[in-house]
Amino acid sequence: MATNEDKDSPVVEVLKYMAIPGYSIYKLYDALSNTENNTTDELEESARRSELESFILQSRAKVEQELSIARRIMCADEVEIEEYYDVNGKGNVGLKSDDSSFTVGVSGEGRKVTKRVIKFKGFSDKYLQEIKSEIDELEANQLLSQ
Repeated sequence: MATNEDKDSPVVEVLKYMAIPGYSIYKLYDALSNTENNTTDELEESARRSELESFILQSRAKVEQELSIARRIMCADEVEIEEYYDVNGKGNVGLKSDDSSFTVGVSGEGRKVTKRVIKFKGFSDKYLQEIKSEIDELEANQLLSQ
């Protein structure tokens, strides 16, 4: 059964922001509807606070994801990682004038390549031995406490 603390945990909030379209707008509306006679400055401050909270929660989720990948790499028998990141952008603005004409030109170009594949195979023997010894220790402690 979920408690109120579970509903308000940062992980759940991040998942809501990421999975539910418009959740940040809902949170802002909820904050605004619970207050009466707010000034424009207070409303803008509330909007900035909500946006910052969303950014912080998403950043925390990315850090947790990277940490979980690092933990899995540590205990994997074999790891295959293939990453490509390339973000390029170009822009040009031109101006040309002659005696009889005036020409303005704007051009832009963008390119984005992203690929991230991480494959894990098995568990290292050392890691399995550590897990087995921890389980044996927990079972021994439970038998002693009974």
